[in-house]
Amino acid sequence: MGTLLLDCVMIFTNFKADRLFTRDLLQQLNALANRPWRERNKGKEIDEYWLGRHLRPFGIRPQTLWINGQAAKGYLKEPILEAARRYVGKADWQAYQAEYLEPERPEPPEAEDGGAKAPAPGPPPA
Repeated sequence: MGTLLLDCVMIFTNFKADRLFTRDLLQQLNALANRPWRERNKGKEIDEYWLGRHLRPFGIRPQTLWINGQAAKGYLKEPILEAARRYVGKADWQAYQAEYLEPERPEPPEAEDGGAKAPAPGPPPA
């Protein structure tokens, strides 16, 4: 189930969110094709019960969240991220980081004349 954890982390990262309603997380998970956890569900879309049953062994449980004035059950990013760090193999985690997490670049020093900063080294942003 390491790929499920990594897929959840990826979705939180893509949304730049620290909390998501279960329905939003499920919509994104179900949009992913060819996932091993989906194959275990005989190709059917997963629902909130399936997700809860598979995250519970990692100590992850849905809770009532308030997002933009709406309340519903959902998940926090931090417990999922911590579980991924603990239970996902090093090679899988590194592959995920290389594919989805942008490497941090140090800020270039300011020009001595107080002018604009020099462009960061490396490829231009896409």
